[in-house]
Amino acid sequence: MLPFLRSIAAPPFVIVGQERSGTTFIQTLLSSHDDIHCRGELFDTWQIDDNGQKITDQAAVFSRETDPDTFLQAMLAGMSRPHPKILGFKFLTHHAPDVLTRIIPANPHWRIIYVTRGNKLAQFASKQQVAKTGQWTSDSVNAAPPQIDVDPRWALSQCNRLKLEDDLLAAFLENLPNPLMKLDYVNLGKAATQGDVTAFLGAQTKSALTTSLKKQGQNRVIDRFANTQAMKAYFDGCGRGDWLGEEL
Repeated sequence: MLPFLRSIAAPPFVIVGQERSGTTFIQTLLSSHDDIHCRGELFDTWQIDDNGQKITDQAAVFSRETDPDTFLQAMLAGMSRPHPKILGFKFLTHHAPDVLTRIIPANPHWRIIYVTRGNKLAQFASKQQVAKTGQWTSDSVNAAPPQIDVDPRWALSQCNRLKLEDDLLAAFLENLPNPLMKLDYVNLGKAATQGDVTAFLGAQTKSALTTSLKKQGQNRVIDRFANTQAMKAYFDGCGRGDWLGEEL
């Protein structure tokens, strides 16, 4: 257990999930609460992403990678930021494995918010659209999101990989000693879900959590593809036609 955390008012939390699963959406929602602050992707391999503040200094990144315990000690102590009652960070599946396999289990009072996206084709398409736009998040609606043209067989292989990775992650998290709450992407915008996760963290429920983020892709998943007929024929044939419709 990291000894400094005994002095924090409430146990820290970790948002865990895959890319494009809704982790940033729930991060911004939680940070709109007066008593909660999520520091962001502290273990992004490209940088230290402290809630939008990008620290790209290579020496700082190397220091984090070689001594993640001391790094987290500083970050979860609040450093120079105002000290909220409940402080956390976001961890994605391509971040430093030692954090997930050693540090989090060694601190069993840390609360884990596990975010998953059941529609893996929507998740896959979202990542492909980001590759085109270079825009991971946006606070405005894109009137014409780009369409993608991919081989349906490759698309399904990537969906299978995402699903298997998610299933393995779920099994791992469920066997940790930490308190665990699982959230699905489609429910993140619902007041009941937001109330549940706020209570899970031990904060008082607000009337509504807010975020400036807007959904970037087309809501009907098939509309995200330029080769709609090929995608529909293949995914219908594979029994995954349910992934082609509206996600929200």
